[in-house]
Amino acid sequence: MTVIGLGALGCKHPMLIDPVSPVPPIVPGLECPEDAWSMGASPPTGTEAWCQVQLPSGSWFKEGPALEWHHNGQPAVQSTYEGGVLHGPFLAWYPDGTPSTKGRYLEGTYSGPWEWYYPNGSLSEEGSYVRGLKQGLWTQRSPNGERVEASYLADQLHGAWTHFDAEDVPIRQRMYQEGRLVSQQGL
Repeated sequence: MTVIGLGALGCKHPMLIDPVSPVPPIVPGLECPEDAWSMGASPPTGTEAWCQVQLPSGSWFKEGPALEWHHNGQPAVQSTYEGGVLHGPFLAWYPDGTPSTKGRYLEGTYSGPWEWYYPNGSLSEEGSYVRGLKQGLWTQRSPNGERVEASYLADQLHGAWTHFDAEDVPIRQRMYQEGRLVSQQGL
């Protein structure tokens, strides 16, 4: 075994490395926490890089930032792991660099506001999660300009669901209670 000094492999402490094993690459922009190894590779040699730590039992899990790239080298996903599960900001892009998804994970579940985009960059859907469940007002937009606004309570439609035409005029409304349709009308 060989001791590699501080700063090697993007880590902040000395590590024991088997000299026959390949050394994990240092990935630009990947700042691993203390005791974590940077794994994978950025373009042009790879399409995914992450940090991981080894438990005393010998098993490994992701810890810290993770990056993915499209095959054209453009960023695909930027995320963070804590204890092996997604935790923190989550960003995703289409191959041309246009944002596709923005949100946050809390202990592996959707949390807080999330947004999804069409490939042209216009907003497709937005809403919030509480402990992985849709909560409050959600808005979906079609490419032709129509939109639907709906209220959720614990991942179930609850309250008004309203469909607007491309001129933003309400054309249909439904009322829900705990996921059940209770009334509907054309406007």
